[in-house]
Amino acid sequence: MASRRSFDEALRDEKPDVASIATYSDSHADYAVKAFEAGCHVFVEKPLATTVADAERVVAGGQGQWPQAGDRLHPAPSPVLDAG
Repeated sequence: MASRRSFDEALRDEKPDVASIATYSDSHADYAVKAFEAGCHVFVEKPLATTVADAERVVAGGQGQWPQAGDRLHPAPSPVLDAG
């Protein structure tokens, strides 16, 4: 894999099946939405987002695919929101 200057370039060029978002908390939502838009399954380190509006944006970006959030100490992901 070649060196990339941006997340957008990596998504475009590599076309990954999954994206693991483990960046600063205030960037989680933006990266998760971009990954969903690129067709990826998305795992986000907690917190999913720093605001309710950003969390709603991530869920909407998934278009029915639930983002997964986790903790590095617990490798098994769990759904972020209850579908009910």
